[in-house]
Amino acid sequence: GTGEIDTAFPVGGGMYYSEENGTAQEVEKTITVVENSVEFDTKTWYESEQNGIVWHYKLDGNGDIIGLYTESNIDPIIDITGTLNIPARVAGRTVIAIGDGTEGDHHSVIPATSVGVSQWKSLSLPTTVKTINDYAFFQTQADADITIPATVTKVGAKAFYDSQVKSVNINRMSGTVGSLAFGDCSNLSNITITGGQEGLEISTMAFQGASATSVTVSGKTTLNKQSFENCASLNDLTITGSVSIGEYAFNGCTSLPKVYMPAGRSEE
Repeated sequence: GTGEIDTAFPVGGGMYYSEENGTAQEVEKTITVVENSVEFDTKTWYESEQNGIVWHYKLDGNGDIIGLYTESNIDPIIDITGTLNIPARVAGRTVIAIGDGTEGDHHSVIPATSVGVSQWKSLSLPTTVKTINDYAFFQTQADADITIPATVTKVGAKAFYDSQVKSVNINRMSGTVGSLAFGDCSNLSNITITGGQEGLEISTMAFQGASATSVTVSGKTTLNKQSFENCASLNDLTITGSVSIGEYAFNGCTSLPKVYMPAGRSEE
């Protein structure tokens, strides 16, 4: 066919990495597949160059991208407003999840500290993206405003952990924000959370230790236990709507004079 080609991700010489058994394997030639091929193993990493950026990705059984990252200079995907634009398609395939989602030798969507990282100030996710994988923006140094749109249904564990993002707006999302997703974010000042119609789950310790001074929670939202634990700078908290609050959700928030809970929310 004339479609774009997926190329297996090389790890050196003639070796290619296989997550199936955690070893590099010798292959006779580069693995290639036609653009619209399906029934992939979900573990093999491929690569494709697009607009000067080499993207590494893996695919689900339908051929959609479920892991995506680059180690390239990200200048080509930062526009004049400072917005980092994650592509909706790479190598002709739809991007539905970003980051590689693994602990240890994980790869963030973009390099955490290299050239171009400090230049982006906001994040634009295409409507195709449903999942921000674990560790997707782990320790990113960007002083950025993050908006999670309603089209996202999962923010993985430690997705923005220990990063320098300065504000978070979770906008009418239905789904889950994982444990420590925004934990220990020492530059974070404002957090706005609005749960969607199907409900938003803020996992245990999701914002633990973040430096936020202001938090607003509304919509259909569940704050699980210790979700904002040890946010010692938090002094402005507003909760409205159908919000359920788990035990110790604000434990250690020593700057809060008191918490006002209007009618319409429940406390577990």
